[in-house]
Amino acid sequence: MTTIIVETNWPAEHSKKLAEVWLGMPEIPEQMNMLYVGTKGDGCCIRAMVIWQVEDSFLAGALNYITNDVVRYYVVPGFGYTVSPWVDPADSLKALGMG
Repeated sequence: MTTIIVETNWPAEHSKKLAEVWLGMPEIPEQMNMLYVGTKGDGCCIRAMVIWQVEDSFLAGALNYITNDVVRYYVVPGFGYTVSPWVDPADSLKALGMG
């Protein structure tokens, strides 16, 4: 099982535009499980985090879905993001031939 953490940020004054784009989110594939969504603002910038959990066999499909979804937000001025896949430490060692 792989966990994918997507962190986004945008200027607070563009939150309405971001919400408009969010409402057009494509249907989530059944192989993806959204575990958590959270936002935090500090006055001038909003940050959000979405945590996904996916089967390892669907990792490429999940990253493709996330990339296609996130690029829609480039219409929001100042939007930025990071995508970080995380795997179980034992699984990552096996992938390196060390487990």
